[in-house]
Order: sequence, then structure tokens, then C-alpha cells
Amino acid sequence: MATVIAVASLVLMVLPPQRKISLNASDIILLTPGFSADSLNSLKKLLPPRPIILSYKDAASRYPALATVAALPYLYPSAQRIHLLGFGLDKAELAGLDSVQLIPHLSAPPEGFTIVHWPNKLQLGEPLNISGQFYQKKKQGTKIYLQSGSSVLDSLVLSAAGTNRFTLRYQPKQVGRSVFSLLRKDAAGKQLAGLVPVQVEPRKLYHVLLLSSSPNFEFKFLKNFLAGQQHGVAWRISISKAIYQTEYLNLPKKPLERLTPNLLRSFDLVITDPDMLQSLDSAERNALFLAVQNGLGLLLIPESLPLKATPALFKDFKFISQSNPSGNPVQVSWQNQSKTYPATALPFAISVQANQQKLVWTNKSTLAASQPYNWGKVGITLIPQTFSWQLAGNTTQYSAFWSHLLGQLIKPEIQDFSWHLLHPLSAVVHQPVSLQLSDYTFSTGAALPEAEVKRVGTNPFELPLLQDQVLPHRFTGQFWPLESGWHQVNKLNGPPSYFYIYPDSVWQTVRQNKLIQLNQEYAQKHAAPLSAVKIRRQEVPILPVWFFCLFLLAAGFLWVEEKL
Repeated sequence: MATVIAVASLVLMVLPPQRKISLNASDIILLTPGFSADSLNSLKKLLPPRPIILSYKDAASRYPALATVAALPYLYPSAQRIHLLGFGLDKAELAGLDSVQLIPHLSAPPEGFTIVHWPNKLQLGEPLNISGQFYQKKKQGTKIYLQSGSSVLDSLVLSAAGTNRFTLRYQPKQVGRSVFSLLRKDAAGKQLAGLVPVQVEPRKLYHVLLLSSSPNFEFKFLKNFLAGQQHGVAWRISISKAIYQTEYLNLPKKPLERLTPNLLRSFDLVITDPDMLQSLDSAERNALFLAVQNGLGLLLIPESLPLKATPALFKDFKFISQSNPSGNPVQVSWQNQSKTYPATALPFAISVQANQQKLVWTNKSTLAASQPYNWGKVGITLIPQTFSWQLAGNTTQYSAFWSHLLGQLIKPEIQDFSWHLLHPLSAVVHQPVSLQLSDYTFSTGAALPEAEVKRVGTNPFELPLLQDQVLPHRFTGQFWPLESGWHQVNKLNGPPSYFYIYPDSVWQTVRQNKLIQLNQEYAQKHAAPLSAVKIRRQEVPILPVWFFCLFLLAAGFLWVEEKL
């Protein structure tokens, strides 16, 4: 009998019999990098028997690997739901899942930098402000550094558990391209978190026209500040009807008695008050209106509200009375500022409309805002006495405030074309990088522009461009960078535009956090009622190891029997 069992075991190991099992054909568990083994085990217990488990981007070597997400509907046509674990999929990968429901079981936000932003271009003299959010699970003293080489430029200690907001600041000293380092130090030691590439350009000088209905300190201090920054300034002060006092700094003298199209074309920004606007005759108002439409910036500084008469260019601005009495300081802030500043504001707030942008605000209200008018912008500020900052010695605050307002309202520079790097923090070596060209010289029917791209210091190669179907002057090109560092792109024989390609080792937590948010938003947008689970019966071979064990038992019995 033992001989028969041994022989049968050998045969069954070579030709194992089949058995039927139940499989869950409706659910697929897709593992992406960063998934939790505990989440996987919990999910397997909740789902019907034997769901399909796949590994994507080498998330787990023990499960079958999925080469591309787009193949899922073809490989598993019965699948109705994908249970997604880990940090998730990118936008292009999610687009291939519109035929199935995505159910996220995503990992918690990673510890580290989750959001970070800074201007990639600065003018010499402007501060570099790096702001964002840092997440840590428990309360601890994590120190973050901004460094250039081995020199620490700024640092901050983040202590709270959860999300910490931060801003690091540095004033670049020279024109050119630089790459700063952002590091973190906690109980585990110091490590590089990200790189901060910045292009510092020469300061752009503007021509500003100040129009005031009477002599006042606000305009006087503003005139001196702008002139000290080497901007060209002309100031017209109304003394009495049709009688004006004029001043010129860094500008040749020109007649200012009347606002004409030729005069306004020579300025980038006009700063005035409501009484002065009201005193303009119809020809001057029309000239100002047309100048704004053609790109001129216009800033209004009222000393009180409500206005006696609302100028036509400002009719869309709405104001809300505030309980804070006039004269009491409020804490104001603006873009890329880590702290607030005390300011004396009018007891009103701006009700920001859909086509308006807030420029200066408190924690409850908006105190300065802008609105586009064709190529130009108009703005209004409810902080009419910023000169008090200068008197108190707060020159940094004063300079930052006015540099910010001017930068938001100044006449835009007319360019024939411009390049834009899509998703800058996702521009990683060995990953697709998209560049967008806006070519304002392109005309319908003309040949498509040619472009080339390269790492700085290497040979260029062609960048194929695809034309936008809605905006014919816009083109997009994609390439796969082989090296990190500064790159440049340009139209054939045109001036270069520079951008930075990161190594994969930096800004990982930022990209992971972005993936988590993207997948959560996608799942919410495509949510649908759960359908019934399809159970599929499938024949699978019995594992040969069982027959091998049976063979060992039979062979062992025969050996013992012979010895006895």
C-alpha cells in the first residue's frame, strides 16, 4: 500500500489535480508606493474572498506587478472597483480609470514639507520668501534651515504637532541663477529636504505719476521712497482750480497740467485720490480710461469712505462698514509674509468680487484689492497713512508694502512670447516634464514654431510642440530629462528661458502630499453607489508540496518497514 501511495504521489506532483475556488472578480486592490501593510490586511478581511491584489511601481514585490494603469480595464474587464492604497496615482494615470470606481484607502500625509512655494524670479533688491506647511505627527522641536553652501541664511523651529506654517526669508545680493538648500533637523538628525532654485534679474525701473488734490504726507513720503528706489516720479499737486505744483525726480520735465494720451503712455502707474479723479474733465477721464485699458496701472487712496462720487473705473468695488473705529491699528499682511504688521486703516473693508483680487488683508477683512481692466489694472487701498511707518522707523515694512502693491498694479511688460514650466515641483529627472509656450507673434496658417531644450552647458535637442485647439497661440512640449540641474528652452534662434530639474531625492513629501490630495478629490468627484460583488468560480491546481509530503511519509514508512 505504501508503495502505491509513493508512486501516486510522484504522479500527482507532475500532474496536480484541479480544485474549484471562489474569486472576487469585482474588486482590485492596487498597491502604490507608501502603502501600509496594516491597511492591506484590514481591507482583505473586509472584502469578499480572494480579491485581486496588484503592485504598481514596485510597491510590493510579493504581488503581481502592474506595468501600466491604463491596461487594467483590459486585463480585468469584470472589475468594478479599485481599492487604492499608498500615496496614489498621478493625474494622467487617474484619467485611465474612468470606467471603474476608485475607492481610496490612502496613507496618512507624510511627515515633512507638504506645501512649499516661492517666486522663481526676483528683481535685485526683492526678498526671497519661502513659505509653506510642514507636518509632524507629534510635538517636537524640528528645525528647518535655508542654506547656501555651508552658510545658514535663515532658520526656524517648528514645535506643534500637526501642520505648522512657516516662512523663511533671504535677500539675494547679486544678479544670476542660484540654488539654495532647505534642510530639516529633528531627533533623527539633519537631512536635505529640498532645493530652491531662483533667478535674480536686474531691478526694473518704472515711471510713476502721482496726482494729489492737495499737499499731504502720504504722497510726499511715497514720492521720496519711489525716487530712492531709482524709479522715475512725477508729482502733480492741485493748489487751486487749474493751478498745479509739479515735481520731477529721475524724469525729464514734461507738461502735467492736462492728462493726455501721449502723457499717460509715458507712465506705468498712476496713484491718485478720489477728489483729484472727480476734478478731471471728460477728456482727461477718457484719456485715463483708455490708458488703463491699454495696460496702465491705477491706484486709488481714499482718505475717507463712503466716496462722494464713485469714479467709473472703481464702480465694481463694494465696501462694508467695520466695527473697528478709525484710528485703531489693525494687523495686516499680504502675499508671502510670515507675520502681520500694525496699520491704521479706514473703518471699512472691501467686499472682494469674483473678478477682483485681494492684495492686503487682516484675519477678517480685505483692505486692498485690484481688478483687471483689459490689459491694465485698477486698485484701491484703505490704508491711507502708511507714512506713519516711515516716521516710526519701520522702513522695511513700508518698503515691502509698496513694493508689493506696485508689483501687482504696474503696467505689464509686453512680450512677443513666454515660456511656462507646468508643475515646477514635479519637474524631476527621468520623469515627463511639460513646457508651455505662449507665442503672441503666431498667426493662423503660419508654420508651427520650432523649439529646442537642453541642460545648461550641453548640446540642445528638438522639443516637439503641440498646438492648443482652443488657444492657437499656445503650444505644449514634453521631454524626459536625463540629468538634474538648470535647463534652458528657447524658440529656434530665440533668447533662452531657464528652469530647474530636480533629483528624485528632494521634495518627495511635497509630491506625495499632492498625490494624496489629487486622489481624494478624484474619488469624491467620481463617487457612485456600490454595486453587487461578482463571485467567479475558478479551477486552480492543488499545490504539489502536499503530494511531496505524502511521498515522504510513504517512503519513510517503506524504509522503516524494511529495517524492522
